[in-house]
Amino acid sequence: MIKVSKIIRVSLVVILCISITSCSREKTFDAAGYVKSTLDAVYHKEYAEYAKIQGISEKEARKIFEQDFEERINLEFDGVDNISQEEIQKYVALKSKIDKLAKFDVLESEKTEDGDYTVKIQIEPSNIYQTLEQSATDVSNEKITQGIEETEPGVFAAVLTESLQRSIDGNKYGEKTIIEVIVTKENANSYILEESQMAKISEALFPNI
Repeated sequence: MIKVSKIIRVSLVVILCISITSCSREKTFDAAGYVKSTLDAVYHKEYAEYAKIQGISEKEARKIFEQDFEERINLEFDGVDNISQEEIQKYVALKSKIDKLAKFDVLESEKTEDGDYTVKIQIEPSNIYQTLEQSATDVSNEKITQGIEETEPGVFAAVLTESLQRSIDGNKYGEKTIIEVIVTKENANSYILEESQMAKISEALFPNI
């Protein structure tokens, strides 16, 4: 089988581990609004509300999240030589499509005794990463049947992108579930959605088991 398993495995891990860590300094803090604006920026590329809460321009907010996304991609291709920049850009476009499949509804928040907030999020989990390895196997086997050698230029990238597209096309959502995340108080007027909480959200949106 044409070997794309490294990228598949890293894809499953990166989306759970790399996240934006950011804080809000609003006098009247809307924890639910803060979480929603962060998720809208991370997954749907909508930056206006996040910028407003943070007191920065929408251009600055976009730069923050685009840099984070670039870091995620660089980590996925660390040590991979047989793929061109053009092919990576095709992959990037597909990863953006996957992010936009995230379905969530931020419900309500409640302040805790220690000053943190718990925020409830209703999520519809996507099966993209549950089907990706099988998609890669199917596409690889099809290439082999066609007599295509895995060492031929562009084959690795073709298998990778076709596998992603196949899983995107077959995307299905599971039953709605509600999770709780914690927005942590850092000081008198600063709150943060930590990486561990973003990872919890990502795992619920795109489970891999």
